[in-house]
Amino acid sequence: FVAIGPGGLAKVFDGLGNSGSEFSIPFNPQAVHALGEGSGFVVVGGGGSDDIFAQIYNAQGEQQGSNIRVNQSLEGSQSAPEVATLEDGGFVVTWQADDSSSSGVYGRVFNNDGTARSDEFQLNTFENSNQFQNDIVGLADGGFVSVWTSFGQDGDAFGIVGRKFDDFGNA
Repeated sequence: FVAIGPGGLAKVFDGLGNSGSEFSIPFNPQAVHALGEGSGFVVVGGGGSDDIFAQIYNAQGEQQGSNIRVNQSLEGSQSAPEVATLEDGGFVVTWQADDSSSSGVYGRVFNNDGTARSDEFQLNTFENSNQFQNDIVGLADGGFVSVWTSFGQDGDAFGIVGRKFDDFGNA
């Protein structure tokens, strides 16, 4: 597993608790997920009014390639990224960003080498007020489910809603 501390300092630990060398994540890390048995992991972060970034590491914590800018839209705020591994070893990143009413939940799917499998897409279809606090999980069928908080969608104040997507981000 990998432990990430303040300032983006990180260490990889094996199953016995032995650690490797300390290394630094080149952006503000906010989520990490394993890419598969012994295949390494992906870290996502950034946020605030900044872009969302991903970085792939091998199982020893060595950076693989350069930072990946996840979001394609450069306008407005991008924040609160989450990441999940897909059945085929790829991964999906979701985040909160400005939309036509206030804020929405967006996503993008990547192959295990960091190349984009999809363009950026909006997960929520309800765009009245705020959609935020997203979470995501990969499914055994290769797709994923994302859930988020939506204000006013269920006729009450805050409700939890979600959608299922295939491994290319199609609902």
